[in-house]
Amino acid sequence: MIEWLKESREKINERRWAGAIYDVLTDLTQSPIVSVASIAGRRGMTSTAAASIVNHLVEIGVLEEMTGRSYGRVFGATRVMKIVDSI
Repeated sequence: MIEWLKESREKINERRWAGAIYDVLTDLTQSPIVSVASIAGRRGMTSTAAASIVNHLVEIGVLEEMTGRSYGRVFGATRVMKIVDSI
């Protein structure tokens, strides 16, 4: 898990993204399934800001869309889930 966090942070740093994306990344180690609404509610941010973070995390392969829908989508940190399953 530590290696996954390190790799993910490096990808974020390479793109010069900052702010709450690091907190959301850390949260994924505890709750690897999220939605834009759940991130917005947990972090006290707008849905637009949460959607931007989700889009960034999808772009670097940290999150994958799991529902196949365009509304009410759910995203998962599949690598985190695999790490937990292997324990």
